[in-house]
Amino acid sequence: MAAITGADAGAVVDAENWKIRVRHEQEQAKSFQGSFGFLTDRTIPDHVNQPHARHSIKYFTSGGAYTLLQKKIPLVGRDAAKAVQQEQEYLATATTAGSRPTTALQATLFSHSRRMDYIGCGGAGG
Repeated sequence: MAAITGADAGAVVDAENWKIRVRHEQEQAKSFQGSFGFLTDRTIPDHVNQPHARHSIKYFTSGGAYTLLQKKIPLVGRDAAKAVQQEQEYLATATTAGSRPTTALQATLFSHSRRMDYIGCGGAGG
């Protein structure tokens, strides 16, 4: 029996590599739901509807520059009830001039609340 050489040998190696890769893909497909199934879940996580505080965090970069970002911090217990009450009071008293909020904080809170209502989360506090 003659040994396989040249292009035929490359085809055999390619075929074996393909079989190994297909087998690996099939094994990964079987374990996908357990490992990454949460990514395909369309329900809204509970923590999204929980009240939260907003804090400005300053991140320094090289050269002395910085970036300010708003971070959401979940609240629990009395803090949560107090935060919901404060936000409702703030929204009730926030004034708009010509359908525009008058401060940056009002604009942020107003637009966030409108977006949460639009996507069905009901804003902070449910």
